[in-house]
Amino acid sequence: EAATGGALLIQPFVEERKGTLPVFVQTARALSDAGIAALLFDFSGCGDSDGDFASTEPSAFDGECAAALDWLAAALPGLPLFVIGARSGALLAARLAETRRDIAASALWSPVSGADLIRQLLQRRMVNDMVAYGKARESRAELEARLRQGQTVDLDGYPVSGAFYAWLQELRPRPLAAPALVFSGGHDEKTAAAFCVGGHAALSDLRYPPFWNTVGHVDTRELAAATVAWLRAHAQVRPCAPRLPP
Repeated sequence: EAATGGALLIQPFVEERKGTLPVFVQTARALSDAGIAALLFDFSGCGDSDGDFASTEPSAFDGECAAALDWLAAALPGLPLFVIGARSGALLAARLAETRRDIAASALWSPVSGADLIRQLLQRRMVNDMVAYGKARESRAELEARLRQGQTVDLDGYPVSGAFYAWLQELRPRPLAAPALVFSGGHDEKTAAAFCVGGHAALSDLRYPPFWNTVGHVDTRELAAATVAWLRAHAQVRPCAPRLPP
């Protein structure tokens, strides 16, 4: 069928990937109804992709985002490209938008810095230990010391490597020069606002529950609709047929 643009959807890491999957699917369907093709992929060592997450070199994740966008560009030659990212995926979406001039617009959902993400994962590990054992088996300081030493630590059922921990420390927001709509949803507003300082990004006032902590039990229709409306404003007026590669 004809299309007016293509959107790359970038998921977050660890347990938040499962929580964000329903809204990504919901948004992909809404994009399709609006004539915008959507591509959702799994990083190496995540979801249905090959590899082991703990042994995957984190520096490859940016390259995988770029490779997915290349695939979309080949499928939709000449059409505007968009990128949507949630939580840590929003940080990767922003970095991609800053390096790729073929991205017409982006939407960032509840962006979280890498340092805040690891802090939240460590807190969740403490809570899970208290529930299971009545006390924390290791303190947060001890867990972080192991990660800084390059060891792998189980956080909420995910093997987080020292390399991934170090990579997350460098994952932080920067002002965006490319058109973007940033949704904080009322969560971590400081990180969301950091993208909008002196740049071309705008901050949405839409509020929504923390959908990344649940699995399909919250209403995200307004988020999906606002995202699609934002991207449609940057889509091509005259649709054309996509050319899907293998």
